[in-house]
Amino acid sequence: MKDFYHFLGIAKDASEEEIRKAYRKLSTKYHPDKNENDPFFQKRFIELSEAYETLIDAKARKIYDQNLLHNPTSYSLQDPIIKEFSASKIRIKKGSEVRIYWQTFHADVVKIQPFGLEKASGERIIKINEFDAQGNFYLLLNAQNSHTSKMAAARLCISELNKDDNLSSSTEIPPYEVPSNQKTQKKVLPKAKLYAITVLMIIIILLLFLIKG
Repeated sequence: MKDFYHFLGIAKDASEEEIRKAYRKLSTKYHPDKNENDPFFQKRFIELSEAYETLIDAKARKIYDQNLLHNPTSYSLQDPIIKEFSASKIRIKKGSEVRIYWQTFHADVVKIQPFGLEKASGERIIKINEFDAQGNFYLLLNAQNSHTSKMAAARLCISELNKDDNLSSSTEIPPYEVPSNQKTQKKVLPKAKLYAITVLMIIIILLLFLIKG
């Protein structure tokens, strides 16, 4: 059941004047005419109007309060989380299609710019016909928990693939090889040094034997 008191940001014992004041403030903020008829603001404006019309009428409010008492709202108070926001390709040619994926948790308002409101999780095929001056197309995901007013955001960049570019989204870098003239050579000890080391080891062994004896 919708919590109209939450929508208006007022207490459950709010007076008529407090209801009117809250509605005037929020309806101005979310009015579609002031937000280029954005679907997100249209939905919020409808919810605010529904809440106001119910709570400002004493009889309707009494019935609503009784229903709210027996059918309390259930929602998450945890911060919204964006678990995934990705695309099937990150570099494409102009006019190509790409599939985007998203998954959110604890969010009741999910919006992807430039498309608008979406489900909490899903996928969508889009066709990109225009890129910015730098050859990029950006998607912005906003996930909001309206009950806590907390929001999470993520950005996805898809770049234009030019005719001269490789079709691969990434260039494989060959393994580094040491030039032949820089390769390390094995060091060979001179015979004199090898003989001296051998004699020294024999002397150390004899000394150890005499000490133990």
